[in-house]
Amino acid sequence: MRNHAKEKTASRSDAIPGTEALPSSGRKRLFWIILLILFVVLGVSAIIYLMAFRLPTQYRQQAARMIAPTIRASEVGDTVFFGTYEQDNDESNGTEPIEWIVLDKMNDRLLLMCRYGLDCVRFNSVAAFVTWDESSILTWLNNTFYYSAFNGAERCMILRSEQKTDLNPYFDTDPGKDTTERVFLANITQIAKYLPSDESRMCVATPYATEQGVVTEKETGNCVWWLRSPGFDASASTRVLLDGRINYCGYLVHSNRQAVRPWMWIALDPNQEITEE
Repeated sequence: MRNHAKEKTASRSDAIPGTEALPSSGRKRLFWIILLILFVVLGVSAIIYLMAFRLPTQYRQQAARMIAPTIRASEVGDTVFFGTYEQDNDESNGTEPIEWIVLDKMNDRLLLMCRYGLDCVRFNSVAAFVTWDESSILTWLNNTFYYSAFNGAERCMILRSEQKTDLNPYFDTDPGKDTTERVFLANITQIAKYLPSDESRMCVATPYATEQGVVTEKETGNCVWWLRSPGFDASASTRVLLDGRINYCGYLVHSNRQAVRPWMWIALDPNQEITEE
């Protein structure tokens, strides 16, 4: 009888190697820990699968069905609504649709510029010698703004595009490195191409941006807004003034009085694979 009991005990201990010395409660605890780890691994795997495969497909289908038809019908000079952001300075009624001006249209994409100065954002969070590729405003545009202003269906339409650096025509300041971004600020070259007159460059700030500290003209609501080209040195970035003139000397990058006016390229067909330019 004793030998039979010992054999039964040994068979139970052999189930999980290394648990021979554990009491029954210890083996149960280890079992539940292993089971919990297994559930966590399975849960994380399911989330990764959804984010990597199922959700992007659903977002593209939603974008193609609900957003793309209106976008495709627009032409250069038209305005379209895309994304939402706080603008009327009344957070109790939620965010408002963002209005964009169509600046360029190609076979598979549109170039959009925000119609208004949306927010008051420093070009860089601290005083420093900094170029666009190192600036905190680039991070803000492609993280804070990108994820708060656009839902999943809208984000799948926003394209990554290579943003070339350009030299300031009056100052020999290092413009930094080219970047590949989804949301960006215009440089001097793009301004000359798409907004050739002072009048076309004038921009009104939203009530929210004004409340955050953006400099505006009392009579018109026109604001000062950032460009990404460098100013007289790397401590300053160029901007557009109240009357639409370009301030080539620029202003200190840590100033908190300029508006941010985002630009971006979006796909006309979110289901189409597009080769980046």
